[in-house]
Amino acid sequence: MSKWIPTLRRMGLWFLRKTALALLTSLLFLLSFTLFQYASWWPMLMEDDSLHWGGYFQGHTFTELALPMLEFSVLLACVFCPLFLLMPRPLLPPLFAGLWLWQTYDTAFMTATASTWQPHEIIWTFILPHSHWLLLTLVPPLLLIRHLGRRLLADTQATRAGAITLDGRR
Repeated sequence: MSKWIPTLRRMGLWFLRKTALALLTSLLFLLSFTLFQYASWWPMLMEDDSLHWGGYFQGHTFTELALPMLEFSVLLACVFCPLFLLMPRPLLPPLFAGLWLWQTYDTAFMTATASTWQPHEIIWTFILPHSHWLLLTLVPPLLLIRHLGRRLLADTQATRAGAITLDGRR
């Protein structure tokens, strides 16, 4: 039994680190998606109060829509957290970006409630004008997830075994 304890300890630490990475990824999803919504909707709501977000009734101001946007992001972060936990580390940034872009398109589609909108019209009208905000709110979390994944899930035993000190000892 005692020979299994180091293996169980390593597996427990790995799972703890993987869970921490999934929770941090969910938090980054929450923050970046909320920031993108705020940044992309702020100018339109300041110009025209008759716009509505995601099926909400017309006439809402930005301050009235800020809380529902945050709640929507919290819901998405909680729903996607198990996916982030199950995904292998190298595939975590592509999953994050894919889910983030999918939800951005979905939010734009909910906004364009007319059934005559084509997918390319939604992208040209609602998403591409805010591509600078899209890049500013999506790329930094992707880089941070990549960095945190490498730091948290690095094989510490292999690093210790292969490390050579300055005086030539292992």
